[in-house]
Amino acid sequence: MYISTDYVFDGKMDVEKAYTEDMPTGPVSAYGRTKLLGEENAKKSEKYYILRTAWLYGKLGKNFVKTMLGLSEKMDEISVVNDQNGSPTSTTTLCEIIEGVMEGNLPWGLVFIGVCIA
Repeated sequence: MYISTDYVFDGKMDVEKAYTEDMPTGPVSAYGRTKLLGEENAKKSEKYYILRTAWLYGKLGKNFVKTMLGLSEKMDEISVVNDQNGSPTSTTTLCEIIEGVMEGNLPWGLVFIGVCIA
């Protein structure tokens, strides 16, 4: 099982559309290129799952959700970029999905967690 990311895409798609598993990749950062290389290596296995997720947040570490909550306690108004859409996924939910995939009878291959949006 390999945990990947929406960074395997170039991010140029219209923000009103969502990526799908069958779309061509085109990472623009070193991080995205290394995650795509990890996917390619995982596919060499006879049986594999590649889980693509994005916008992870959890109790520990830095993340967008925690940052926005913290800023909302300090500021009356918050300004952020508006050219990105995402589907925040809690680390707890990701763990539950991984557990479900491991216990389920899903076909091997690529699975999106949440919706990967440009």
